Amino acid sequence: MKENQSLAKGVLMYISFSVLGPLLTIGAIGYVLDNIFGTKPFMLLGSVLIAYVLSNFLVFKKIKEFNASLEKIEREAKKESLDEKEENK
Repeated sequence: MKENQSLAKGVLMYISFSVLGPLLTIGAIGYVLDNIFGTKPFMLLGSVLIAYVLSNFLVFKKIKEFNASLEKIEREAKKESLDEKEENK
């Protein structure tokens, strides 16, 4: 159970940073480009759109890894319970 909780906390932290990181960095680049080229708000909106796509890619990739880890933990737990049952017989 502790493995599941620590795994979930790690995924939550990763997802938080994978959403905020690209949004803040790419958004800041778009903001600066808007000020340089005088194209407000188009560069900022475009950079936010790019950050959104990148964030979703990173989140879906991490969720796929998380599901694989959960399945592995479940298989190991089932194997351990079967081994215990065989030993008790």
